Amino acid sequence: MAKPRKTFMRCIQALLKMFGLATDGFNPFGNMNTTYSMWPVLVRVYNLPPWSCTNASNCYMSLLILGPKSPGKDFDIFLQPLIEDLLKL
Repeated sequence: MAKPRKTFMRCIQALLKMFGLATDGFNPFGNMNTTYSMWPVLVRVYNLPPWSCTNASNCYMSLLILGPKSPGKDFDIFLQPLIEDLLKL
């Protein structure tokens, strides 16, 4: 693993103490032979009281990855701008 990637992974581990990231890809057309996918990336704020942290109003869609196939191993390339913005908070 290259050094920049290790640094990026350490940043993600630090952010996951305050934010939760969730994603799941799906086919928007409902036809499994269609080669197109959407991957929403949701961010949940953990730095809130428990009754507020689990509220749906504190869950934000921060990215929508579109394309003919799933992002696969290149998923971190899409997350890097989001992680950089979260580190500025």
